[in-house]
Amino acid sequence: MGGSKLYSFHFSHFTFSFLALVAVCLIGCDEIFSEDELDFFEEEGLLQHESSSVAIQDVNFSLDNKTFTVGTRMVSDIGPYPLTDSTITRIDVKESVNGVPQYSMLPVLTAVRNTEAEMITSSGIMTQVIVDLTLPQKSIDRQHRAIAEMLTCFTPDNLYVSFMYGDSVTQSVKATEYVMNQYFKRKTDDHKYLYRSILQKKLEMEEGRGCWADASGLLLVVFSDEQVYRDNDHPMDPNHFVLQEQLLQTSVDTLNKVMTCYVSLNADKEYEDEHAASILKMFCQNQGGLFLSNFNWVTIKNTVFEKYNLDINSNEFDFMNPDFKVYRGNHHMLTLDFYNISNDSLIASATTQIHKGSIYEPVIVRGHGIWYVILQGVLLGLLLLILVYLLFQYLIPFISYRIFLKKHVITYSGPLMSARNKIVGQSCYLCKAPFEEGEQIVVKCEHTMHKACWDENDCHCPEYPKHCETGTHYYNKSSLNDHRNASFYMFWILVSMIAAVFAWLCFTLWSHFSSIHILEWVLRSFRLVPDGTTQFSSYINEFAEHDKRLPAFGFTFGFFLTFGLSILALYGRSVRRKWLSVITRAIIAGLASMICFIIIGIIESVFDIDDFSFLLEWIPWTLSTFIIAYSVTVSTRIHLKMRMLLLAVAIALLSMYVWSFLVLGSRLDFRVLLLFSYLIFAIGIAICVAVPINRSNHYFLRVEGPIKTMEVALFKWFDSSPHQSVTIGKSVNCNLQMSWDLMGEISPIHAEIKSDGKGLWLYAVEDGIRLYEGSLKAGQSVRLYHQSQFQIGKTIFTYIEKDI
Repeated sequence: MGGSKLYSFHFSHFTFSFLALVAVCLIGCDEIFSEDELDFFEEEGLLQHESSSVAIQDVNFSLDNKTFTVGTRMVSDIGPYPLTDSTITRIDVKESVNGVPQYSMLPVLTAVRNTEAEMITSSGIMTQVIVDLTLPQKSIDRQHRAIAEMLTCFTPDNLYVSFMYGDSVTQSVKATEYVMNQYFKRKTDDHKYLYRSILQKKLEMEEGRGCWADASGLLLVVFSDEQVYRDNDHPMDPNHFVLQEQLLQTSVDTLNKVMTCYVSLNADKEYEDEHAASILKMFCQNQGGLFLSNFNWVTIKNTVFEKYNLDINSNEFDFMNPDFKVYRGNHHMLTLDFYNISNDSLIASATTQIHKGSIYEPVIVRGHGIWYVILQGVLLGLLLLILVYLLFQYLIPFISYRIFLKKHVITYSGPLMSARNKIVGQSCYLCKAPFEEGEQIVVKCEHTMHKACWDENDCHCPEYPKHCETGTHYYNKSSLNDHRNASFYMFWILVSMIAAVFAWLCFTLWSHFSSIHILEWVLRSFRLVPDGTTQFSSYINEFAEHDKRLPAFGFTFGFFLTFGLSILALYGRSVRRKWLSVITRAIIAGLASMICFIIIGIIESVFDIDDFSFLLEWIPWTLSTFIIAYSVTVSTRIHLKMRMLLLAVAIALLSMYVWSFLVLGSRLDFRVLLLFSYLIFAIGIAICVAVPINRSNHYFLRVEGPIKTMEVALFKWFDSSPHQSVTIGKSVNCNLQMSWDLMGEISPIHAEIKSDGKGLWLYAVEDGIRLYEGSLKAGQSVRLYHQSQFQIGKTIFTYIEKDI
């Protein structure tokens, strides 16, 4: 007749009940939900602690990045936990940067909004729930909890319930707290009219009677066990077959007018009516709804949203960032953990990554103004310059002198005295006077001297540097400001630091956005990119959006550092020639460095490799180091050493990462901390360039003209000359006799090259010495630098410094 009854023993029911009981014992007493409620959550899969239960859909920041909103959506049921209710749910916020937990700069949760409820209310969607009160009380409690979960999205004003038992179904009433607490009690009736109740409420909603008059969307949810027959195989409803036919003949015209979802509660029965289930499945399908074996509110809700074209988040969380928080392109991992307050158990967790700003253009939450940052950076730069000067001019020389006194200055105790396993001479190498007991003597080298004689001889051995390479240690203790006290590298380091400060200053002020599009204009002007190519513009725009300060960083640093160091490398040349060369080198180095950073940035944008950008970031820094070092030293007396260049590259790469470590816990503005990276980079390149200069103590004079080109080793004559000078002329007494120049007007002693300990000078004894910028008259002098040229008669002399 209407259908057969199949009896089966559900072993799974007892299994789930047993597991639920164990879970209750482990969890303990719940102040909000009873043991039966926890049992229901366990069986229905609602006690999930998976991070996938809640998904973060979007993160929207305010214009000043002070506040942001996180939108979430439920992926699976987490139970009847209203996340907006702080009396039931606790929300813990965690944030880590590149895996390092953050505590001082955590965003503060300021508000939680149930956007689903707000949107459902504003869209006019109303829901009717039919509750079956003829089932066991345990099943009724399940219906109660299911409706409680629905109330996390609905309000009593748009969610109504009606109760089915006996020969009728009650009127629709709001799901108020009173109704939820008082009406869910089992009735003694042993039957109900399932089909009749469904069709009655469906018709009521379709005709817009009563509370349904203003609804723009209708949802009917039915809870029951598909029981439509009595134990004697007779239908409960006298009109059963007529109503069943009406269910099957639901017109397509009414499709989607009342969306109907049926939730089966047949798990408590020892049988199931497959025929009734098939009828209800077809009915729900015709109504655009679902037939569910277990209640799953997320599935029902998503179907409703899809039907009414709603794309909304389940909840929105408003956060406030602390002032001076920095987003610099790192991956900020934001985690929201939801806990049940009653037993402190984790309900769900949601995680997302926030990727804002870049290392060259950080996003700073309500940071200091640009002029405050510049003032802070300039003061910091000046302070560091003063510290470096004090260090090299006073502290290091003083420490070095104290070490010199301790190691090389001893008190003479008598004949056969030894120092460093060698017998000390008995007389001063300079004054030849014998040592007396108690006198201080210097044993820096094998030529032992009185300490007083050492000081009078300008703090070095008489044989230095010709026959004694170690016999020197200058320190003017009576005049600490003597520039000879300081290290040779001090001036190079100070100049590089000044250049770094200027580069940082210009980088901070640069109107960086335009530089990207200037590059695009140049490429299109030279037909390197077709005019109609739009893809290139999109790459440019994407790059400009994320790393638009990269060109500014490359150009400013390359320009100013090359400019400063080139002044030192070319010091001594004619003013016009020197400054033209300095500016040319600086511009070329700046543009080349800028292009290096642009190319790498475009590659990252085109191939979308932000997550692995660290694999490429070292390339422009390395290339810029080579470019700057080469631009400073090309066509100068400086010959770069590969090992020093590699050291400069290592320091440059170190400066990339030292910035990150300085940021952690620092009270300085993030942009000011970039100055440290500039300074480390600059000092590394300065040392790379300066070290070869300090070791280039071999001087040559290239001779060209009426003679075969040759190179004269000046340093050998300086080593053998007591007056530290070399004479040039036609006299046989000159060190360099110009006997080959028969036609030139050359005096017996025409010029003299002298050393002052720091460099070589060309002195004009007679008129007629021609330089690049003019002539040198008798009595005048000019300092010689690598590649300096002068002409006497028909002969051209070129001064050269090089290592041999």
